[in-house]
Formats: sequence, structure tokens, C-alpha cells
Amino acid sequence: MNKIPLKKYVEGTSQGEAAKKLGTTQGAVSKAIRKNREIYVVEEQGKLKAFEVRPFPSQIA
Repeated sequence: MNKIPLKKYVEGTSQGEAAKKLGTTQGAVSKAIRKNREIYVVEEQGKLKAFEVRPFPSQIA
């Protein structure tokens, strides 16, 4: 499993193309990059997936 940060992945393609492959919108990809979210892209069995690393708990009551 090769993890690629979303920001770096988008450098090799367009935000729109990355969004299409991930099943989301270009706006969502743009916002995630702009907000510096820790999102990684992984290719498994020819399919692109993404996951986010967040602290636990992510919200303090």
C-alpha cells in the first residue's frame, strides 16, 4: 500500500480528475487541500481510495 498525500497526488493530475476517481467533487478536493487536511490517496486493485488521519477524539465537548 503506497500512501500519497492528496496535495501531491493532485500535482500529477487535475483536481477534477482526482475528484472523479475518488467519487467526490472538485470543490471538496480543493477545500481539503486549502484547509491542509491530512488526506492520503491509495490505489488498491486498480481502484483509488482516500482516507484522512485525524486525532481521536477529534472534537472536545
